[in-house]
Amino acid sequence: MLDVGDGVASLELESAEAWAAFWRGIFDIHLDPLALLDMRYRIVRVNHALADALGRRAEDLIGKRCFEVFHGMSCPIANCPHARLLEDGCAHAEEFAIESLGGIYWISVTPVFNTEGELIGSLHIARNVSHYKALESELRFARDAVMARSEERAREIKQHVRFGQLLVSLALDIGRAKSEEGILSLIQQGVTEIAASGGYDRCVFWILDGKVARAVARGEKKGAPSDPHPEDVTDSVWLLEASARLGVLSQLPDGRTRFVVALMSPQNERCGAAIQVEFSPTAGRPVERMEAPPQRLRLFCQVFANALWRHADLEELHSLRSELTHLDRVARLGQLTAMLAHELNQPLAATLCNAQAAVRLLGRTPPDLKEIGLALDDIVDNARRAGDVVKRTRELFKSERTAVVQKVNLCVLVERVLSLLHNEIAISEISLTRSFDPSMPLVLGDEVQLQQVVVNLMTNALDAVRGKPRNERKILIGIQPDFSSRMGVLSVRDTGDGFVPGQETLIFKPFHTTKAEGMGMGLAICKQIVERLGGAIGAERLVKGETEFRVSLPLAMDENNEPHLP
Repeated sequence: MLDVGDGVASLELESAEAWAAFWRGIFDIHLDPLALLDMRYRIVRVNHALADALGRRAEDLIGKRCFEVFHGMSCPIANCPHARLLEDGCAHAEEFAIESLGGIYWISVTPVFNTEGELIGSLHIARNVSHYKALESELRFARDAVMARSEERAREIKQHVRFGQLLVSLALDIGRAKSEEGILSLIQQGVTEIAASGGYDRCVFWILDGKVARAVARGEKKGAPSDPHPEDVTDSVWLLEASARLGVLSQLPDGRTRFVVALMSPQNERCGAAIQVEFSPTAGRPVERMEAPPQRLRLFCQVFANALWRHADLEELHSLRSELTHLDRVARLGQLTAMLAHELNQPLAATLCNAQAAVRLLGRTPPDLKEIGLALDDIVDNARRAGDVVKRTRELFKSERTAVVQKVNLCVLVERVLSLLHNEIAISEISLTRSFDPSMPLVLGDEVQLQQVVVNLMTNALDAVRGKPRNERKILIGIQPDFSSRMGVLSVRDTGDGFVPGQETLIFKPFHTTKAEGMGMGLAICKQIVERLGGAIGAERLVKGETEFRVSLPLAMDENNEPHLP
């Protein structure tokens, strides 16, 4: 009897027959296929789910052996859970692909005992796990795909780092090369390594002069197909097309792919350089997934071309200087050349320092890609600053041009210079002290040229104290306003040995130097820049032998003729 009272359902059965009927009903409506088996593998009872799954009537299955019905066999199959239950009286389970049920099933058997506790058979439960097996297969496939992608990505990063190391190494070595033969040897080495690292059939570096392209260096895989281009190409349109874009992809007649990056000389639009790589589709490399991306190949091209152009420019400059020694402007041109060499030394040295730092970072495991990126950004900034230095230094010698006067935050400018010199200061183990007046107004000046002045003064101070004992290497840089004269004053004091007394004026003359490797142009440049901006520069040897340089610059005034604050 089923009684429902006080919102709570309770089940009360008055006899064993009622209990049996109840459980038969539960057995029959169970969603999984169920069967009762006796000790001789015969089916005693099946539920509706099993009969429907087999497509037969329940009464037709009674008395038949389970292995005949489910597996079409004349004897129990291997690992039959019912057979194992008959041996040890325990529950067992096994997974089978059952054709008669049309899927993969998890078969479990539970022992059935009579009222005396004797084993009389088992309850056979078949649970369809086909869907779960399919899902498991899909998950396994997804896992394998993720693993394959991870391995591919790791390989890409490894290739990226490898090309980055090669690029930095070549840039450093080529920067030190003194002769054209040395540069060409390094370019040949680089082209060979690009071909090997990228798995290319061929890598060629071309120099373009007008419509003629000349192969300067080439690296080839052993057994690579013959080159469709000779050493010199009269019609170099296929190379010139690449100079206007990031790169050009084309298909060769033999089915291989050719990729070209090219750039033109900023000094001569008829001259240029290009890197050409070729690879076969049989290598399994999709065209859009080249090991060396277009940007990286373009950087290699830039490094190689700039080295050759720079050497050619230096050779031409040397020839020009020799020719002009007999002309009346030799002193002026010689001074300009010396100034450029002096002023470019610091950004080039900073570029080299950052490149070396990038090489060290690349040698770590794993490489610090973020710091490497910052080092390369610094290299770009120093290169850009070198260009500005060249432009503004040339303007100093053009009488028809005047300095670009603007409002400059001297404190910010000095901090920017100190940031550029940070590595050199740290390596030299120098104690640097700042003394900036917080009420310092803006000054009038040319930001690039004033940066040259600060760099020269700081470089001189670093050179002066570098030979002193570690605890005596001190530099004090100060900034303060002089409202009475409406000037802003920048001072740089060092604890070096200083200059000989009585040379306070002589040290600002061109070509006067106390350094063995000096050119005597730094302070001359500073004096010319400061005086053209309406300021003044001077030096003083202090009582303790210290040296202090003082630069005075006009304060910027606002519309009320008051000092213009930042």
